[in-house]
Amino acid sequence: MLKWVLRIGGGLLALIVLTIGVSAILFANWRTEAIAARENDPARRIAETRLGLVEYAVEGEGLPVLSVHGTPGGYDQSLAVQRAIPERAAPGVMTIAVSRPGYLGTPLSSGPTFADQADLYAALLDRLEIEEVVVFGASGGGHAALQFALRHPDRTLGLLLYAPEIRAAPQGAFDPREEEPMPVWQMRMIETGMWLAGGPLASFVAQGFDPEDPNQ
Repeated sequence: MLKWVLRIGGGLLALIVLTIGVSAILFANWRTEAIAARENDPARRIAETRLGLVEYAVEGEGLPVLSVHGTPGGYDQSLAVQRAIPERAAPGVMTIAVSRPGYLGTPLSSGPTFADQADLYAALLDRLEIEEVVVFGASGGGHAALQFALRHPDRTLGLLLYAPEIRAAPQGAFDPREEEPMPVWQMRMIETGMWLAGGPLASFVAQGFDPEDPNQ
């Protein structure tokens, strides 16, 4: 009996090690391809504004919407759904998708605080010669989107917040520099989740959307 238990246990351990090894290889390949795809994205732009560099992309025509992505991600996160399912893209909308400072191609020095980030986006709009926008902030992009509306009300046609991570501070505005750095293990878990959603589960996730269903 013990002999069979050891054999089964050894087989399961070998299977786990093999699964981890294969997954690590697939993940590394996916990460390399994702980085290459972003760098070769014809829509990707780097603007040199008066407040620093900012990575962005503009897609569509019509009402300008400044899209501030969540955590993690970048400009590509804001465009992911409409690129994956073009028939779901809103007609008559021009999406100005930015990478927040510290994400992808926008250096953190361009906007270390949320107020700085709001001013950076305004400087980008100056470069693009766009006067007014609807501001859309998702998750971790909520603070910067809210700051844009507060600091540049004359340029804000409307403010949309989707599951914003708005945090209050006892003595004033919340400063992201006061937050503890994210643990490495947590970053790896997030990256793994992105890999599963953007790699092995990509077709399954996309098929889950029904273009004819207005409730999705």
